[in-house]
Amino acid sequence: MAIQALGKITVPVPGTPVLVTGNLAATGTPPLAPMTRCHGIMVEALPTNTGKVYVGTVAMVAATGVQVFAILAIPTVNFLPTFSAANTFSPNGLDAATFYLDADNPNDGALVTIIYT
Repeated sequence: MAIQALGKITVPVPGTPVLVTGNLAATGTPPLAPMTRCHGIMVEALPTNTGKVYVGTVAMVAATGVQVFAILAIPTVNFLPTFSAANTFSPNGLDAATFYLDADNPNDGALVTIIYT
């Protein structure tokens, strides 16, 4: 298994979901590019967030919870909220390109990391 940091993903315009694998296309250097299949994914709120961050699909609606997998609360001094998902029965059974972020405030976001085989 290998681990790949997808980096800091921020939401410039709240209400417009941002693809978590967007940095792969931008840099072209991670060993995973352009493959996005993974065994597990972890999303960790940035310590500078001032509002909630939502993890979901491209069709998510944060206000109603439609297609939202998780809500990452505002971080505190002692706690950075996280979301993770894994498919333990099928190697690379998840597609990181189906995960998106949205946020209550501009430029809030998360660090995203995947594990792949």
